[in-house]
Amino acid sequence: MKNGTCLKCSSSEIYHSPENGFYPASMHSYGMRVMEGEGFWEEKVHVINLEHYVCRACGFFETYASTNDPNFGLLEKASNWKKLSEEQK
Repeated sequence: MKNGTCLKCSSSEIYHSPENGFYPASMHSYGMRVMEGEGFWEEKVHVINLEHYVCRACGFFETYASTNDPNFGLLEKASNWKKLSEEQK
């Protein structure tokens, strides 16, 4: 849907919200958590903002992590996210 076409119905009535799109309880309540370090007390929590896309024609909805977010680069070192191996694909 990032290209402006719905993957389900092929409509071009796509709406985008680059700043979470929901009414947040706090500034980052709907972000993607990225943990740095191991163990409860040693962890640092970073948040990656989410971008939302919705099709007005059929209601299909997608969410993507914002690749423009400065914390996006921390993903490959995160303790709570792991890259899929070839066997898992």
